[in-house]
Amino acid sequence: MGYLDADVTEVIQIVGVLNAAKSKKRTRRVEIEDDSGTTHEIDVQEGMIADVVRPFFEARVVADVSRSTNGKLLLLNVNLEGDNPEGDGASRIK
Repeated sequence: MGYLDADVTEVIQIVGVLNAAKSKKRTRRVEIEDDSGTTHEIDVQEGMIADVVRPFFEARVVADVSRSTNGKLLLLNVNLEGDNPEGDGASRIK
C-alpha cells in the first residue's frame, strides 16, 4: 500500500474510542473518535487488523500513529488508555 514509500513527518498519539474497522482487499482501516468528536481514519498494516479490532473495539485507546507528508495516518501501536505509558515525546490528540 505504499507505506514504506511515504515520508513520515511525525509520530503522534491519538486518544479516543476505536469505533469502526474496515477490512477489504486493498483497504484495512480503523476509526478512532477523539474527545472533540473528530474521527481519525487510520490505515492498518496487513495481518494487524484482527489483533487490533478484537481486543480494542469500542474501547478507549491510545494509538501511536505515523503521519506521512500526504496526510495519511498509519497505525504503529495501540493500547488501552490506562496501559499506555505517557511521555514518549509524541504529540497527543485527545
